Amino acid sequence: PGGFSFFFFLCLFTQFAFFHCAVPFRQVPTLKQKIAGKSPPTEKFAIRKARRYKARCPIRLPVPVLEMMYMWNGFSMISKRPELTEGMMQTLVEAERCLLESPEKEYVVDDCCVIYLLKGLCLKNQGLLQAAEECFNKVFAR
Repeated sequence: PGGFSFFFFLCLFTQFAFFHCAVPFRQVPTLKQKIAGKSPPTEKFAIRKARRYKARCPIRLPVPVLEMMYMWNGFSMISKRPELTEGMMQTLVEAERCLLESPEKEYVVDDCCVIYLLKGLCLKNQGLLQAAEECFNKVFAR
């Protein structure tokens, strides 16, 4: 339930409700579930991402819904419809701009890498392979 709770909170999450949503995100680690004595990868992912909200001043995820979509193989599903990635690309460009304009934070390298990875996937889905490769190389350069 920890992973699903995390993803549920992401769906309810808006930029304006950021500080109000930080409280439910803090509960995610307590909802951790184990199957056969092990935590599924989605649970571990959700708990790791929810750690950002435990701080006194929570640090917002740059593109949480697109990250969730990537985790559940959503990008491979929409690769058959490249026009769907245009809106995602605009969201990623805006997130990158905000990240670069904001003061240096603890997770800035992680956030940049996530944005470049997702931009690379969008560009790949649009058939812009050279630009996609450049984004992937930026991830490795970090």
